[in-house]
Amino acid sequence: MGPVRNKKTFHHGDLRRAAIIAAYDLILEHGEEALKLRAIASKCDVDHTALYRHFNNKDALAYEVVVVGFQHLNDVLSKPEELSFGDLLVLYARFALERRNLYEAMFSQKTQTSFDERSLAAEIDKLTHRAAAILEPRLEGKRKIPTDVRDRVIEGWALAHGLIDLLNRGMLSFDNEDQARAFLSSRLKCAGNRI
Repeated sequence: MGPVRNKKTFHHGDLRRAAIIAAYDLILEHGEEALKLRAIASKCDVDHTALYRHFNNKDALAYEVVVVGFQHLNDVLSKPEELSFGDLLVLYARFALERRNLYEAMFSQKTQTSFDERSLAAEIDKLTHRAAAILEPRLEGKRKIPTDVRDRVIEGWALAHGLIDLLNRGMLSFDNEDQARAFLSSRLKCAGNRI
């Protein structure tokens, strides 16, 4: 008979992936402040020290969640084939409002310092190229985005991000959430189609 292993210190399978999924779910539900390695370890049924084999610290795990968040955003924005730029901005806003805690983590101060990392930069690059190809279909599949098109993408992204932030911080007042979403959608669609 072999040694008895404590299931809290031994994990079959892909602990790295399980931890990212558990952290994603925790951030999605409770926000980035709720992310604690011991809570993630408990959800994965391992001792918290096992997580250090895969992540240097809590911030490294949060970074991986942000990368997954941008992957999911790219998935949402790539589904419909025929979109106007305004439609793309509305989908972006819908993603942000439906996943508020995740969206805030994706743009938090803690993760902004990691934007030079290749995996995150690649996801942001996909997002930018998707938007650029909608504005200028001739750019589909092109590596370099002309400055004028990039500037238009940034203008739309800034508008969406700004309105979402104002709404999330309670600085725009509406009678109910449906009214707020309708306002956001109409403004983004209209502005996006003018950009």
